[in-house]
This record gives sequence, structure tokens and C-alpha cells, in this order.
Amino acid sequence: MRILLSASDFTNASNGLARSARDFCAGLRARGHEVRVISYGDSSHVDYPLQRLSIPFFDRYISAEDFNIARPDRSIFEAALRWAQILYVEDPLPANTELVRVARRFALPIVGSFHVYPENFLAPFPALNKPLFNRILYSLFDYAVYSYCDAIHAPTEAVKERLQAAGYQTPISAFSNGLPSSSIRSEESIKHQVLKVSEGRSRNTNDVTGRFTLVSTGRLAPEKNHEVLLRALAYSRHSHNIDLHLSGSGPLERDLHKLAAPLAAQVHIGFVPHNQQIALLDRADIYVHCALVEIEGLAALEAMARGCMPIIARSEQSSTWRYSLDPRNMFNARNPRQLAALIDYWLEHPVQRAELSQRYNSLARDLDIKHSIDAIEGFLLHTLTNYENSDSPSPNLSKLRESLS
Repeated sequence: MRILLSASDFTNASNGLARSARDFCAGLRARGHEVRVISYGDSSHVDYPLQRLSIPFFDRYISAEDFNIARPDRSIFEAALRWAQILYVEDPLPANTELVRVARRFALPIVGSFHVYPENFLAPFPALNKPLFNRILYSLFDYAVYSYCDAIHAPTEAVKERLQAAGYQTPISAFSNGLPSSSIRSEESIKHQVLKVSEGRSRNTNDVTGRFTLVSTGRLAPEKNHEVLLRALAYSRHSHNIDLHLSGSGPLERDLHKLAAPLAAQVHIGFVPHNQQIALLDRADIYVHCALVEIEGLAALEAMARGCMPIIARSEQSSTWRYSLDPRNMFNARNPRQLAALIDYWLEHPVQRAELSQRYNSLARDLDIKHSIDAIEGFLLHTLTNYENSDSPSPNLSKLRESLS
């Protein structure tokens, strides 16, 4: 297949949507498919580079989120679409709202991927982040992009259910974005850790200091809800013996430092390179996922893959808690006392924690990116085949392309 993949900020190193797009791109290319990318960036990283779109008033908020919105360019769109057999769009942002319309003129099949809830977009604007405005955005995304698609990929069943509840009529298939194979710790290594804990030779704590290590990863932004974890540590019996690592960067970094200052726990806040993050997860006792809004929660899934047991916030706008294997791995996203009680329980039950970590590692094994590449490859091929065999405008493809040449 000749696949044109469109993502607003494909090369963004800190963005989960961009990471997923890059993983799928690399996986499909490894299967022998031709994949070209249209995105904000330069020609050394993307095949069809777009300029950055400046939006008055919103620019400073977008910059604070460390994200770039690509500016539509019809001439570039037409050049890219002349080459492609199928279009795969990763977001409902301005470039894709125009690209899908041009793609319809070219009679190309379109697959959309839904990676960002409206609540993610409105998180920096509390006055607007209300059910009414979120419903409006769901409808706007559908009207502007997803109603033009022949099929939609949702990363979880929860996302599929939300889109269907919002009235989306386009067929939706749910499968995980997947975890890199290299992120999944070996089964033998996890079994060895469980054996050490069960024999009392280790509590999976820092062997040098004997302190407990807690980790939470994600952008330091309102929807990630790290505040609840810091407040929970104030109630924990073990706070004086905890090292907490909040790995990330974002607009709330200064506020979180202030909130952490009076705590008995040692709190480390800031960006951590991915290889160091993996090493941190390997020695962590518990991973805490606090997010209020989450499409899938790959950071939490990566922790599970490393054999680190999670405690996950349960929120209506999050899918991550559905991966929980035990009720004691979930807490009300707004309840720091409940979170503190769970942290204390699991720190005091190392054998149960280690055994459950093994089960989470097994769950993560089923989310290996290889399975996701199988799924997206089959999904794109099925959509392309159906389109070519249907009464779609595809018989006029040559004429349309000639008229646009």
C-alpha cells in the first residue's frame, strides 16, 4: 500500500499522539508498505512539510503544551494525494480538516484515528472545559474530519463507546496503539523478581537506602492530576520513607514544586529521558497513574510492561483504569485519602504486589506493538479493498487526478 499519514506534529518527542504515529509508520514500513508523512516540520523528518499555524490568543497556551499545529496548504496536499492510495489522519486539527476534503476530490479512502478527547484540548481553559462545550467539540470533530472517513481507529473500547454515544456514524474498530517490544520486560526477569520477594531477599525497594520508590509519568498539566498524588503523600504512613518521581514537564511544574515542598517524602519533579525512565520503573515499587482524561494511558501500560504494579485513577474521561486487574489498584481520581490508603496497603504487602506485577506484565505482553501493527495493517488494507470494490467515486479517480494536474 501507498499510505499517506497525516499528523499535526509528527516529530514531537514528548507527545503520545506523535509517538503512536511514528510507531505505526515504522511498523508499516517494516512490513514493506510505502508510508509518506505530511506534518509540521522540515524535509529532513517529514516527506511533505507544513508550516506552523499561528492562532491569536491561543498561541501561548499551545506553546505551553509544547505542541505545534500544522497550517493547511492545498498545493502540498494535492501533491501528496496524487501519490497515495489511502489517507490515514491522526487528529482533527486544522490541516486535516482541509486535507480530508481534498482527499474526497481525489476519491481516496480515508481512515481516521481518534487519539485526543475534547477534554484534553480544553484542559488549559477551566471555564470552557464543561460538558456542553465538550459535546460541541465532539460534534465539531465529527463534522470537520471523522464524517469524511470510511473507518475510524479507536485505541480502546471505551473510546469507541464514547464516540458512538456522541453520535458518530462512521464504522469504528478498537485496538491498542501498542507498546514497543523493547519496553516489555522478559517473563523470566519478572519471575526472578517475584521469587526474590517471596523469599524475603528483596522488597523491590531501593537496595541502597531501603526507601520506597513511587513513579508517575506524564505532562505536568491540569488533566494529568498529579496534585492528587502529592496530597495523598501528606496522608501516607510511609511518606517519610518515600521517593516520588514525577517524570515530565509542563505548565504546572512550578506549582507542583510548591505543593511538594512541605512533604516528608522526597519528591523529584522534571523531565526524564526515556532510557532513564525505564531504569526508574525497573526499581520502582508502585506506578501511580493520576490522569483525569486519558485515551489509553501508554505510560501506565509501559510501567506494567516493566513489572511495576500500578494504582490507577478512576475517572469518567479515562480509559486506563479498565486495564486494572484488582479493585485495590483503582482509586477515585479526586480522593487523595483513598489513594494514600492504597499506597500504604501495597507498600506493606510486597509479596502480593510482586505477584500482581507479574500478572500486569503478562497483560502488557498482549499489547506488544507487533499485534497493533498487525491490526492497523489489516484495518487499512480492509478499508482500501472495500473502497475499491464499492460504488464509491473511485472509478473516476483517473479523471479527477487529471483535472487536478
